[in-house]
Amino acid sequence: DDEYMANLATKYGLVEHSLHHGDVYGLPRKNIEAVPKEKIPILNTDTEGIATLRQSLNGEYNLASIMICPDSAESLEARLRTSNRHSLARLAVAQIYLETAPATTNFILVNRESNTPDKAVAESARRVHNLLGSIGLI
Repeated sequence: DDEYMANLATKYGLVEHSLHHGDVYGLPRKNIEAVPKEKIPILNTDTEGIATLRQSLNGEYNLASIMICPDSAESLEARLRTSNRHSLARLAVAQIYLETAPATTNFILVNRESNTPDKAVAESARRVHNLLGSIGLI
């Protein structure tokens, strides 16, 4: 419920928090502040989280967002099934993220190389590293 989430946010100093599929996720401000100013914090969040972070950090950090997504809804469903996290609710939420990404995300990387979660993560990490390098952030 909203009051429970608000209490958690206050207690743990969360700059972003949400409830997904019965699990609470949040990002404490101290985690961002612990990153030296000459470094770039890399955060894992969803499209709603990006909007919340932009609002709650109020320009303190120059935020850029990268969404890593599969090349099709069919590929997304196959990945969810392979990872044993498949449900109609997860699939529906993921499809909403894919639809809203162009309006909320600075960069979109389409992962076409792999349908297995481990390979997809490794390939995505390589591509994010290359992207950040190409724009002078690392």
